[in-house]
Amino acid sequence: MNINKSILLLLTTVLAPASQADYFNVGASAGLAFDSNAYRAPSANYIDYFADTTGNTVVIPDVQSGFFVPLEFKALYDKKLNKKWRLIGKYDLDTRTYLDSNLSNADELSHIGRLGTKYKIHNFNIRKSTVYGGLLLKDHKRDYYDRDTGLKKVTGVNDDVVADKYNYSSQGFELKYDYWRKLKWNLKLGLMMEQRNYDPVVTGSEYDNSYSRFDFEYDYRLNKSFRLAFDYAFYSYDYDERSARNLSGQLFLTQPLLEYDYNISEISLMHRINRQLSLKYAYQQISRKDSYVGYNDYDQTSLSAVLRYKASDKMVFRAEVSVKERDYSNAWDFDRDPSRFVAITNTKHRSADSVLFKTKLNYQQNEQLNLFAEIEYRDENDTDGRYDYDRSIIMLGAKRDFF
Repeated sequence: MNINKSILLLLTTVLAPASQADYFNVGASAGLAFDSNAYRAPSANYIDYFADTTGNTVVIPDVQSGFFVPLEFKALYDKKLNKKWRLIGKYDLDTRTYLDSNLSNADELSHIGRLGTKYKIHNFNIRKSTVYGGLLLKDHKRDYYDRDTGLKKVTGVNDDVVADKYNYSSQGFELKYDYWRKLKWNLKLGLMMEQRNYDPVVTGSEYDNSYSRFDFEYDYRLNKSFRLAFDYAFYSYDYDERSARNLSGQLFLTQPLLEYDYNISEISLMHRINRQLSLKYAYQQISRKDSYVGYNDYDQTSLSAVLRYKASDKMVFRAEVSVKERDYSNAWDFDRDPSRFVAITNTKHRSADSVLFKTKLNYQQNEQLNLFAEIEYRDENDTDGRYDYDRSIIMLGAKRDFF
């Protein structure tokens, strides 16, 4: 069955008439946002050694800005089957549509549908625990575009358009276990497996892959003011056709298929100063392993701080700042080993760092309507000039619950 038809069938189930004993919620949010760099174009001119190893091609990126409309729609149906079992259906729609036709290649569309059952293991005042299992359906649309120009990507041979390369649908399942102990600690475990099917392209390999993920989340209440949390995740991409690169960055179809393994660890401290003000500090490490010869291995560390201030019963302000560093032990800038090309003298193993700053103001006008304003600034510094950019997004919008 086509993934869109499957999601439509699931949505029909979710939106089926609910009895008074069932929980039924539908909500949507929309707004208007300004994006200073819709295509994440590089911040400065650069010599493109990937396209031209002679070093004679200087790229002058076109930084394009404009307005877009963010839209989210969510539906949840939670039906009690008996004292222990519940049927749960969810549907999420997330879109970003640019108003300027020159920016339409940056549009994005994502559907996610879930249908499963939850079993209540414990339900006491001091502790609660549940286990959930269900089906997962996704459909994602996003053009593969040239960051320098915003135009849809084409092959270098016959100028065949390969813009659909990033579009995929997936089917899978997920398991979740939650344990809550009053005024003590919380534990969450998660397992997800998907088969992602990408659109075929005229030239090059498709990105079809098997995706699997395991999550572990634990937080412990130290006292009235502090909670300590530890999160760990492992996930992998096992590609069906995409080959791995050798240590010189070369790509041959005869090489083994690409497989990435990610390990993510984070430790955080939540500090509740008073009823109005709270802070969160976090340190995160990410390690990616390329299973062939390790060409695309990297290690990333990041530090972040989040502030939450409740100015009144209706108004909440949040601010976040984070910095990260990423080092590739084997990958070369532009995927070009300088020992193989005479003209390449100033490239090295790739590295990157970035700064992210976000603020959000929420105003709860009533039980159904929430108004919000957001500002996000991101500065990405990369030794590979194709990925060095900065971007600002300013957004105003409203979120409404209909049921």
